[in-house]
Amino acid sequence: MSNRAVVYRTAPNLEHKAAQELREAGARAYVARDRSTKRNPFTGKPRATAPGYVFSDRACHIAFAKHVKPSIGSASKAELANLYIGRPQRRAEEANPFKQGDVVSFPRLVLPDGSPMPVTVASTSGRFCRIEWDMLGKRQSQSIHYTQLRPG
Repeated sequence: MSNRAVVYRTAPNLEHKAAQELREAGARAYVARDRSTKRNPFTGKPRATAPGYVFSDRACHIAFAKHVKPSIGSASKAELANLYIGRPQRRAEEANPFKQGDVVSFPRLVLPDGSPMPVTVASTSGRFCRIEWDMLGKRQSQSIHYTQLRPG
Protein backbone atom coordinates (compact mmCIF):
# COMPACT_ATOMS: atom_id res chain seq x y z
CA MET A 1 0.00 0.00 0.00
CA SER A 2 1.54 3.30 -1.05
CA ASN A 3 1.68 6.52 0.89
CA ARG A 4 0.11 8.48 -2.00
CA ALA A 5 -3.54 8.96 -2.94
CA VAL A 6 -4.96 9.77 -6.38
CA VAL A 7 -7.11 12.93 -6.50
CA TYR A 8 -10.24 12.97 -8.68
CA ARG A 9 -12.51 15.90 -9.53
CA THR A 10 -16.25 15.59 -9.14
CA ALA A 11 -19.23 17.89 -8.99
CA PRO A 12 -19.68 19.60 -5.60
CA ASN A 13 -22.22 17.86 -3.32
CA LEU A 14 -21.76 14.61 -5.28
CA GLU A 15 -18.57 13.48 -3.56
CA HIS A 16 -20.27 10.56 -1.81
CA LYS A 17 -21.74 9.24 -5.07
CA ALA A 18 -18.36 9.52 -6.80
CA ALA A 19 -16.71 7.67 -3.92
CA GLN A 20 -19.31 4.93 -4.25
CA GLU A 21 -18.50 4.58 -7.98
CA LEU A 22 -14.81 4.21 -7.15
CA ARG A 23 -15.58 1.60 -4.49
CA GLU A 24 -17.66 -0.36 -7.00
CA ALA A 25 -14.65 -0.28 -9.36
CA GLY A 26 -12.53 -1.92 -6.64
CA ALA A 27 -10.62 1.04 -5.18
CA ARG A 28 -10.70 2.47 -1.68
CA ALA A 29 -12.25 5.91 -1.93
CA TYR A 30 -12.14 8.69 0.66
CA VAL A 31 -14.19 11.85 1.11
CA ALA A 32 -12.73 14.37 3.56
CA ARG A 33 -15.41 15.26 6.12
CA ASP A 34 -15.99 17.88 8.80
CA ARG A 35 -17.40 16.08 11.84
CA SER A 36 -17.25 19.13 14.11
CA THR A 37 -20.44 20.71 12.74
CA LYS A 38 -23.98 19.46 12.27
CA ARG A 39 -24.82 16.90 9.65
CA ASN A 40 -26.75 17.67 6.50
CA PRO A 41 -30.45 17.40 7.50
CA PHE A 42 -31.42 15.82 4.15
CA THR A 43 -28.66 13.25 3.60
CA GLY A 44 -27.54 12.78 7.22
CA LYS A 45 -23.88 12.96 6.14
CA PRO A 46 -21.19 15.31 7.46
CA ARG A 47 -20.14 18.26 5.30
CA ALA A 48 -17.22 17.63 2.90
CA THR A 49 -14.11 19.74 3.66
CA ALA A 50 -12.82 19.47 0.07
CA PRO A 51 -15.94 20.00 -2.07
CA GLY A 52 -15.49 18.71 -5.60
CA TYR A 53 -12.67 16.25 -4.78
CA VAL A 54 -12.54 12.52 -4.05
CA PHE A 55 -9.40 10.60 -3.05
CA SER A 56 -8.54 7.01 -3.94
CA ASP A 57 -5.73 4.61 -3.06
CA ARG A 58 -5.09 3.77 -6.74
CA ALA A 59 -5.90 5.03 -10.22
CA CYS A 60 -9.06 3.64 -11.78
CA HIS A 61 -10.28 4.06 -15.32
CA ILE A 62 -14.05 3.70 -15.27
CA ALA A 63 -15.62 3.62 -18.73
CA PHE A 64 -19.09 4.83 -17.82
CA ALA A 65 -18.51 6.86 -14.68
CA LYS A 66 -21.28 9.35 -14.09
CA HIS A 67 -19.78 11.29 -11.16
CA VAL A 68 -16.01 10.63 -11.30
CA LYS A 69 -14.11 13.04 -13.53
CA PRO A 70 -10.49 12.52 -14.69
CA SER A 71 -7.77 12.41 -12.04
CA ILE A 72 -5.84 15.64 -11.51
CA GLY A 73 -2.81 14.27 -9.66
CA SER A 74 -1.78 12.71 -6.40
CA ALA A 75 -1.26 13.83 -2.81
CA SER A 76 0.34 12.28 0.24
CA LYS A 77 -1.97 10.66 2.74
CA ALA A 78 -0.42 12.80 5.50
CA GLU A 79 -1.67 15.91 3.69
CA LEU A 80 -5.13 14.38 3.32
CA ALA A 81 -5.30 13.66 7.04
CA ASN A 82 -5.27 17.43 7.65
CA LEU A 83 -8.56 17.73 5.73
CA TYR A 84 -10.42 15.60 8.27
CA ILE A 85 -11.76 17.82 11.02
CA GLY A 86 -12.70 15.90 14.14
CA ARG A 87 -15.11 16.71 16.91
CA PRO A 88 -13.68 19.28 19.31
CA GLN A 89 -12.44 17.68 22.50
CA ARG A 90 -13.85 18.90 25.79
CA ARG A 91 -11.29 20.95 27.69
CA ALA A 92 -10.06 19.64 31.03
CA GLU A 93 -10.96 22.87 32.85
CA GLU A 94 -14.62 22.31 32.02
CA ALA A 95 -14.76 19.52 34.58
CA ASN A 96 -17.28 19.94 37.39
CA PRO A 97 -15.41 21.54 40.35
CA PHE A 98 -18.03 20.55 42.94
CA LYS A 99 -18.11 17.23 44.81
CA GLN A 100 -20.76 15.46 46.85
CA GLY A 101 -21.23 17.11 50.25
CA ASP A 102 -19.86 20.55 49.26
CA VAL A 103 -21.76 23.54 50.68
CA VAL A 104 -22.32 26.09 47.91
CA SER A 105 -24.58 29.07 47.31
CA PHE A 106 -27.25 29.36 44.64
CA PRO A 107 -27.83 33.07 43.85
CA ARG A 108 -31.50 32.55 42.90
CA LEU A 109 -32.37 31.33 46.40
CA VAL A 110 -32.09 34.25 48.83
CA LEU A 111 -32.62 34.52 52.55
CA PRO A 112 -34.84 37.31 54.03
CA ASP A 113 -31.71 39.41 54.67
CA GLY A 114 -30.81 39.28 50.91
CA SER A 115 -27.86 36.88 51.15
CA PRO A 116 -27.82 33.72 48.99
CA MET A 117 -29.07 30.56 50.68
CA PRO A 118 -26.45 27.88 51.34
CA VAL A 119 -27.25 24.57 49.63
CA THR A 120 -25.57 21.17 49.71
CA VAL A 121 -24.41 19.24 46.63
CA ALA A 122 -26.14 15.84 46.94
CA SER A 123 -24.59 14.27 43.82
CA THR A 124 -22.88 15.16 40.55
CA SER A 125 -23.27 13.75 37.07
CA GLY A 126 -21.12 15.20 34.29
CA ARG A 127 -21.60 18.97 34.36
CA PHE A 128 -24.74 18.87 36.50
CA CYS A 129 -25.19 18.90 40.28
CA ARG A 130 -28.20 17.85 42.30
CA ILE A 131 -28.51 20.35 45.15
CA GLU A 132 -30.61 20.05 48.31
CA TRP A 133 -31.75 22.57 50.91
CA ASP A 134 -34.30 22.87 53.72
CA MET A 135 -37.22 25.25 53.21
CA LEU A 136 -40.48 25.46 55.17
CA GLY A 137 -39.77 22.22 57.00
CA LYS A 138 -39.24 20.16 53.85
CA ARG A 139 -36.11 18.93 52.06
CA GLN A 140 -36.02 20.44 48.54
CA SER A 141 -33.97 19.05 45.65
CA GLN A 142 -33.10 20.38 42.18
CA SER A 143 -30.71 19.44 39.35
CA ILE A 144 -28.69 22.40 38.06
CA HIS A 145 -25.67 23.15 35.85
CA TYR A 146 -22.51 23.71 37.87
CA THR A 147 -21.87 27.18 36.36
CA GLN A 148 -24.93 28.54 38.19
CA LEU A 149 -23.48 27.64 41.62
CA ARG A 150 -20.99 29.69 43.65
CA PRO A 151 -18.47 28.20 46.09
CA GLY A 152 -19.00 28.84 49.78
